[in-house]
Amino acid sequence: MACYNRLIKYVHSFTRLLFLAVFGLQLFGVAGADVRKDVQEVLTSFSRDKLAEFRSADVRVEITDDFGKLAEWEDRLVRFQVGRTLGSFRPVGTVIFPMEVYDRSEKVDAFSVKANVSVFQDIAVASRNIAKGEKVGSTDFQMTTLDV
Repeated sequence: MACYNRLIKYVHSFTRLLFLAVFGLQLFGVAGADVRKDVQEVLTSFSRDKLAEFRSADVRVEITDDFGKLAEWEDRLVRFQVGRTLGSFRPVGTVIFPMEVYDRSEKVDAFSVKANVSVFQDIAVASRNIAKGEKVGSTDFQMTTLDV
């Protein structure tokens, strides 16, 4: 009977430990669960902050090349951050971002990520050809979402 009770306690402890491990990884978000997505979110947030004049626009970032560095951080609990840039840095078009990797508060690596940054905004566009000198009205234009 004592052996049976020890087995029950062992299974119960193991199950609790397994539950905490799985739940903890989901709660804190292992960067490796989808490193590319994590970095893309950091780059999008950074780009929105740098492009303050486009606050109402839809800023989209697509990573085109990570130079093989993102795979190194899969299944590791780390934080990504855009590294130091010049004050005049404007992330529009094809951009190479300096990235830093932090484990807790310690910087453990730095690398570059190449990405396309697009800023989509509603723009008034002529709905027909308009001759020079012709009077135009609101019906001559339509709103279209374009990459500005």
